[in-house]
Order: sequence, then C-alpha cells, then structure tokens
Amino acid sequence: MAISVSYSNFVASYSPKAKARKVVWSKPLHDFVKLNVDASFDADELRGTTVQYYEIVMVLLSQQVTANWRLIYLHFYFHEVDAGTPNATVVNVASLHKNSSTFGDVNVFDNALRAGPDPVSRLIGRAQGFVLHTSLDESGGLTAITFAFSDYGGYSGSTLAMLGHIRVSGPSERSIVGGTGKLRFARGYMASRLLNSTDTSIVVVFDMYFTLAR
Repeated sequence: MAISVSYSNFVASYSPKAKARKVVWSKPLHDFVKLNVDASFDADELRGTTVQYYEIVMVLLSQQVTANWRLIYLHFYFHEVDAGTPNATVVNVASLHKNSSTFGDVNVFDNALRAGPDPVSRLIGRAQGFVLHTSLDESGGLTAITFAFSDYGGYSGSTLAMLGHIRVSGPSERSIVGGTGKLRFARGYMASRLLNSTDTSIVVVFDMYFTLAR
C-alpha cells in the first residue's frame, strides 16, 4: 500500500501540472497511536522500498496501555445452597420438560461471596444472576451474574458484571463486561472451577483478571 502510494506520488510529481502540496500533521485522538510508514520509489531500478516499524509500534502500544490502564486481580469463593433445602440460594423458575432433560430451564440465584472456602468465612458480597440451560447435550449454559461487593476493601459498594458460557464439568472462562462504582469500565475475564460439593451445596473458586482506567 505504502509503495503503491509512493509510486503514484512519484509519477504525479513529474506532471507539468504538479504543484507543491503542504501536508499538515494532526494530533491523534486520545488512546490512539498514529503510525507513519516511510516508503520510497527508486527511479533508476523502478522498484519500491519501505521501512517497517513493527517493533516500534508494539512498544508504543504497550506504553499507551500501561499508561492508561491497570490490571486488577480478584480472588474469592462462591457459595451456593441447592434448591429444595433450607436457606436455598438458587431456585428453578422455568422448566419445559417433564422428562430428565434440562434444556431450556432457567435457574435464578443469589449466592454468597466469601473470602474463603469455609461457609463461615467473611462475607464479602453477593453473586446475583441466572443460568439459562442452552446446550442440547446439557454440557453447559449461559450465565449472567452481577457481583455486588459489600465488604471488600476499596471495592465495597461497587459491582462487576459477567456474561458467558459455563461448562457442567471442568473449569470455565467467562467475560467481565463492565462494572459500577470503583469498578466502572472493567474489562477482562473470569476463571472458575468447582472446589467442592455436598448433597446440599457447592463451593466455586473465582479468579478475576480485568483492566481499569487509571
């Protein structure tokens, strides 16, 4: 592209109608990096040459991200008490099948977030959301969760929003799509895995990685 433009400019400059043209440099918008790629056309050898700045661009972009964003890591535990048990924190609100299939079912939950895996460890907030069973083979579903922090240091009173697919077995990764309060504009992902389960409850460990504007 750069060589093609350089060649066109070279040909145009030899036209009798050619005029001097003043090129005005403009400042790039905030969070954008402007890249100038130098190119030239060798009139003797009739070929173009170009200088590439890939490494320089990567350094510039890295510095830009580092200057404007910071990476945050959060680690906590999700405690759920099964439906049908005393103090249940999850309920099935819709089921389309009379057989054993769960496809199309909707579960709503309001689960405790705690600092540790022990059910009496410090309560730091609530995980409120739903699971929509969207897999015909019942291998997983769509989840949407709001993490509302009530006692979590500087993030108390703030929330994180998560959306994504959860697998029935094995670890899952889901997207962090936003937040409120001190967590506004959060973007990243969350890794989760089942830590332990009983007949009436489960404990899931969450590791969150996301960026926030400085």
